[in-house]
Amino acid sequence: MHGLYLPFLLHSKLFLACAVLLCAALHLSQSQCLEGLASMELSADGQYVVPTHCTDPFDSTPYPIGAEWRTGACMKCLCEGGGFRCCPVEVTRPPGVPEDCVLLFDEESCEFKAFSINDPSESCPL
Repeated sequence: MHGLYLPFLLHSKLFLACAVLLCAALHLSQSQCLEGLASMELSADGQYVVPTHCTDPFDSTPYPIGAEWRTGACMKCLCEGGGFRCCPVEVTRPPGVPEDCVLLFDEESCEFKAFSINDPSESCPL
C-alpha cells in the first residue's frame, strides 16, 4: 500500500507547488502597480492620528486623501485613507498617422502627438 501512496503524495505536492508558482507568476505579470501605506502621524500630545495625506513615491509631493494625480513617470495615482496606489497609464500608439507627420510621445501628458515634418510647430490631426 505504501508503494502506491508515496508516488501519489509526491505528485500531489509537486502539483501544488507548480500551481502556487503559476498563480504567483500570473499575479506578478498583471500587476505593475505600486502601492504604499499612508504614514501614521503623531499629534502634539503623542497620540496617533488618521493620516491626512499620501506622499507621491516619485517626487515626495503630499496629496490629500481622495486626490488623484498623474506622475512624471506616466503613472496614475490615487490617495485613499489607507495609502496610495499608482498604476501605469495605458498608452497606445494612434493608428493612421499621415505620412507627412512625425509622431512624438509627450511625457507630460502621457500621450502621442503628431507634428508636420515640414513645420514642427504645426500639429497633425490624428
